[in-house]
Amino acid sequence: MSGHVDLRSGAMTCRLCPALGGAVLALRWGGLDLLRSVDSASNILDAAAFPLVPFANRIGNACFSFRGSDVALRADPAAFPHAHHGEGWRREWWTETAGTDHAVFAYKGGEDWAFGWPWRYLARQHVRVTHSLFSLQLEVTNLDPDRPMPLGLGWHPYFPRSAGSALSAQTRGMWVNDPSGLAIRREPTSLFSTAPVPLDLLDRLDNFFVCANPAIGVRCGSLGLLLEGQGAGFHLFAPANETWFCVEPVSHAPNAFGRGEFAETDVIQPGQTKRQGYTLRITDHPTVQGAVQ
Repeated sequence: MSGHVDLRSGAMTCRLCPALGGAVLALRWGGLDLLRSVDSASNILDAAAFPLVPFANRIGNACFSFRGSDVALRADPAAFPHAHHGEGWRREWWTETAGTDHAVFAYKGGEDWAFGWPWRYLARQHVRVTHSLFSLQLEVTNLDPDRPMPLGLGWHPYFPRSAGSALSAQTRGMWVNDPSGLAIRREPTSLFSTAPVPLDLLDRLDNFFVCANPAIGVRCGSLGLLLEGQGAGFHLFAPANETWFCVEPVSHAPNAFGRGEFAETDVIQPGQTKRQGYTLRITDHPTVQGAVQ
């Protein structure tokens, strides 16, 4: 797909494709892949990362109720019969600005009636790279003149997997799924009681871990990374026999909207804007020790 936007700062390079779901196609540092990277793609599921707007993870059976109104969404083929990851990753974004090391993309939501989201909104991504840092700020404005809108945000990066891949995190619980992948209950977990945890011990997990404003250490080959985000926790997707795994910081628990669980931070008023930020930082590599970011 054409329309690439390339960013660079020092050894950090980033290729973006706004028309393909506002996706990151490649993120590299000195030729090393920080994320699973490709130079071009036509399928969003082949990208390195993509934004989650206006909700994250699944909404059970693609329906929910909000302040007395029932909302029926289109089920996503990647998680049928549930709605999955909002609509931003299935939409074309346009480029508002693009410089050497930063770019801003946008799209208007609530206009795809087949998807079924009944609120109009404007979404933006602010992307920036420095010598050893990638940062993304998601921003959503409620364009509905009269109605509050539920809103969830997240970021869905794919990391390259190797024999030494490992994670470290502090969590207060894990959501257990039913056979369709829908989170149904929260349980205590000791999975991350020691750190770092080799990814081989996390094989086949597709679960949400509870932790306010997650900070996850990610070991990928010779690189140590720190993924930080705002919100309620992160989703770990580690399928067996794949060359990648996903660690997704998000603002709300899976199917929270389907269960009718809306925190104050999950609702934006008419004209209001909500912002949420994510960073991926190189923390362990001889060349970047002490580097100014």
